[in-house]
Amino acid sequence: MGLTELQGLVPELRKRGLLPDSQPISTMEQPLRILSTETPHTSYLKISEGCDHTCAFCAIPLMRGLHRSQPIADLVREAAGLGVQGVKEINLILQDTTWYGHDRRRLDPPAPLLPDLLRALLAGTDVPWFRLFYMYPSGITPELVELIANEARILPYLDMPIQHGSDRMLQLMRRPERQVTIRERVEQLREAIPELTLRTTVIVGFPGETDDDFGEMLDLLGEIRFERIGAFTYSLEEGTRAAEMEGHVPVEVMNERLGELMDVQREISFEKNEELVGRHLMALVDRLVDDDGDLDAIARTTGQALDVDGATNLCDAVGVQPGSMIEVEIVDSLDYDLIGKVTQS
Repeated sequence: MGLTELQGLVPELRKRGLLPDSQPISTMEQPLRILSTETPHTSYLKISEGCDHTCAFCAIPLMRGLHRSQPIADLVREAAGLGVQGVKEINLILQDTTWYGHDRRRLDPPAPLLPDLLRALLAGTDVPWFRLFYMYPSGITPELVELIANEARILPYLDMPIQHGSDRMLQLMRRPERQVTIRERVEQLREAIPELTLRTTVIVGFPGETDDDFGEMLDLLGEIRFERIGAFTYSLEEGTRAAEMEGHVPVEVMNERLGELMDVQREISFEKNEELVGRHLMALVDRLVDDDGDLDAIARTTGQALDVDGATNLCDAVGVQPGSMIEVEIVDSLDYDLIGKVTQS
């Protein structure tokens, strides 16, 4: 988008009450967010900066300082502006999304928290999908669960990193959760939100991890059966507590454990996808496919986040356009992807 198009957008933003009528807007000094990705209908909204947590493996607090929440009015204005530009899906991100507003509450006890921000975004924008990332299990409150369960525009999808499944390793990592609290939180979420897709993140090979620790993590993952998992081998970050720990796991052992974990998760993912065959789901079209005779487009359901999860491969999708929201019937499944056909566009 050039300056001509940008200046043409300003009157529309004023018409919708997103910009003041009298104050001039300098398009050079205060540029609006410009979407230039391959999927301009999806965007990210960073609602805070920094982090108050002291996880042993993470250097974010060292690099970015303590947690600082952005004002709700600013975030609603930015999200509404994204909606004007055609964004259909906004992904809320920060180091711990559940921690939004807690920094302000230290000085102002009535200061708004994450549920208040979500309500403001719903009321102040027309964006149809909001997706929540990086939710510490310990910070997911009953109020937040109820809001997600009852608001269709907040997707039944939570990215909830647990980082490990061994209590000993969680303690070494300086994580607040333990096996029992992780189990309890998952049970509460799935009971309250039946259509929920749960994604988590785990670290393999954290210093001191034994075969028994790794086995406990596999057992927990096999028990909970997360729909999505991002698994990574431990990477040393200078200045962190973990960097000074003893018992660093050899790279070849980490890679072997990672492969074993992903074999377990691949089977779980395939079985979860199989359960969706025959279901009719809403999907957001990401792109068209020109070089595959059997495939017309790539889309994502509410349970598939951009770039980190699988996708839904669409057949019989002639006429759909990127950014359109459609209904699809799931006709087949793969390890991580789904295959669907359009039933309503």
